[in-house]
Amino acid sequence: MTTKSILIAIILLKCAFVFSQVEKKVVGFFDADNLSDTLFYKDLRFIDEFRNKDIAYSCRISSGNGKKYEFNLGLGHESLQFSSPKIGYIEIYQWKTGSQGFEQYETYKFNSEYDTWILQKIVTENADGKEENYIPEKPTSIDGTEYKSEKPSFAGNYYLSNDSKRFSITIKQNGEQNVFEIFDKNKKISSGIAKVQKVKGKDLIFLNDIEAEYKSCGLIVKNIRDGSGKQLHFTQYRKDYLTFKKAK
Repeated sequence: MTTKSILIAIILLKCAFVFSQVEKKVVGFFDADNLSDTLFYKDLRFIDEFRNKDIAYSCRISSGNGKKYEFNLGLGHESLQFSSPKIGYIEIYQWKTGSQGFEQYETYKFNSEYDTWILQKIVTENADGKEENYIPEKPTSIDGTEYKSEKPSFAGNYYLSNDSKRFSITIKQNGEQNVFEIFDKNKKISSGIAKVQKVKGKDLIFLNDIEAEYKSCGLIVKNIRDGSGKQLHFTQYRKDYLTFKKAK
């Protein structure tokens, strides 16, 4: 390589280095309101000081409601694009070309309890076309911090006490949702999405029009239909509340 070529290569390298340090921004609805937010991010991959700290990108969000957020993305993140696919979400798209290349989508949802964005899933498509999906077991923030999950696992099989397991409720985790089925012996009599709400410290689960309170031992099911006097969900039993024990 000639001296002139070397000089040109050095100049191009320096230009690329300087360009990568320029703070970029993207506008979206990143937190859980309808106010526009601005996300600023800077590429730090080529700065030794930050490489030694395992930091690839520094990010900050200026929220429309006046709040400020800052977080870092660790090494391993390649060229990035940020978007807000819907209110309260941040999606990070990154890619790498070549035989070891990939395309990856990381989806984060704003969680007011943690006051940050919590990882929902990572979808990776490798160069060979194979797709991999990852859903974290523990709440994990956008900067990689893992939190101890205080949310109970509602999934399981529940059997009505003292009825020889005639009636049963099955709850399964399906992505971000809980789905349920209610059986009378082997006959399915109801199914749908189990909606969970935290009310005055209680974990309430709504199985269509049936209300139940989750406890470590099982479900306390309200047998009386709301607004219908004394009409019952499980007419075979005259009790106002029924206990469905969780199978071990």
